[in-house]
Amino acid sequence: MKAIELYSDRNNQVAKGINGQWFARSFGWNGYANGWQKWYAISEPKQITQLENRYSGEVVDIEPGLVVMHGFDRLHREPNGHKSVRLPNS
Repeated sequence: MKAIELYSDRNNQVAKGINGQWFARSFGWNGYANGWQKWYAISEPKQITQLENRYSGEVVDIEPGLVVMHGFDRLHREPNGHKSVRLPNS
């Protein structure tokens, strides 16, 4: 299945499939070498619309859809990254 959205940081990726299902994977030891793990289905991640500077307390509004939270990870949208992502059929 093709992806229509991709969010990532250095070690994590979250993608939305064409049917609306969300998937996630992480980069780490897979038993033989470091590499991407298999995609697994998740519930929709939380969309972030404000970021807070921990030191000054300043709150900045950001455009919806640019950042999502998956667990404790803040993932940023990859503008054209979804074009090379293949997701499992759900």
